Amino acid sequence: MKTSKISSAPTLFMILAIIPLLSLGILSFKSSDKIDTQLSDLKWLVGTWENAEAKGYYATWEYTDNALLGRTYKLKKDKEKVNSNMTIKLVAGKLVYTEQLVSKKYGDLKSYKLNSTKDGSFVFADSDPEFPTEITLTETSKNEYHFKSLMRMPEIGLQATAKITYNRVTPN
Repeated sequence: MKTSKISSAPTLFMILAIIPLLSLGILSFKSSDKIDTQLSDLKWLVGTWENAEAKGYYATWEYTDNALLGRTYKLKKDKEKVNSNMTIKLVAGKLVYTEQLVSKKYGDLKSYKLNSTKDGSFVFADSDPEFPTEITLTETSKNEYHFKSLMRMPEIGLQATAKITYNRVTPN
């Protein structure tokens, strides 16, 4: 693999000037298409869903005036043991997915901004390497959706994906 050195001071200056602009979102190499997604575009989530691979594990979503509220839980002997609480709402004109794991080890709130939509998939992203960097919700049919979690840790060359299929239990 070839590597090259930056040999001129003006080139180095340009690179150093571009980095803060990228982090502030002033300069972007993504398409300029505006993501025009409203909370109502995710109403298909409303209802109770069972994890297809792990029976007895569920996700439930309800729609309010300004948010979708969800939780994942395990049902055992008619008792719910909540694993996580989720919210999807508009914040400063952008949809944000927020999740809080109900665990003493990982109890912090984690937020992901809507990054893209395509073919029924809603991709929420964040760059924090301690948690998943992307959460994708995909409506595959009226009675099924996929939850995909992607974690990227380029500094150690790791990328891991977890995908859960949910089947509708109650109508929306």
